[in-house]
Amino acid sequence: MSQHPAVAMAAAIGSPDKRVGEMPVVFVQLRPNQQVSAEELKTFAQENIAEKAAIPKEIFIVEAIPLTAVGKIFKPELTQIEIKRVFSNELKSISEIENFEINVDQTPQWGMVAQIITTGKNPDIIAEKVKEALGNYTVKYQLK
Repeated sequence: MSQHPAVAMAAAIGSPDKRVGEMPVVFVQLRPNQQVSAEELKTFAQENIAEKAAIPKEIFIVEAIPLTAVGKIFKPELTQIEIKRVFSNELKSISEIENFEINVDQTPQWGMVAQIITTGKNPDIIAEKVKEALGNYTVKYQLK
């Protein structure tokens, strides 16, 4: 992806997927004064990435890719963003949840863990629905 003329920096990570565990997604930071759509970048990826399984399923154009203090791409932050996005989409479909908040932290024992805080009238039903929605993901979660 970084070979595209409009791309300054790109970082591929695994997005949580119920069926296969993870799917590739790419975060892209554009060069100054450059414009390109995610669809154009998907086409570029399909034409330039030989391994079909490595072609990103989603491309996110971001203002800036997070970097470490020494200037390396900080993928854990991108992974946290992606877990929040995927889990938020799942939780939005649960009508019993009135409101929710997701915080993702990296732990030494479990890797990335999503802390989910929900509000609603029946916590037991919410817990069951969350388990149905998120139970097939490999990312651990805790419902609070």
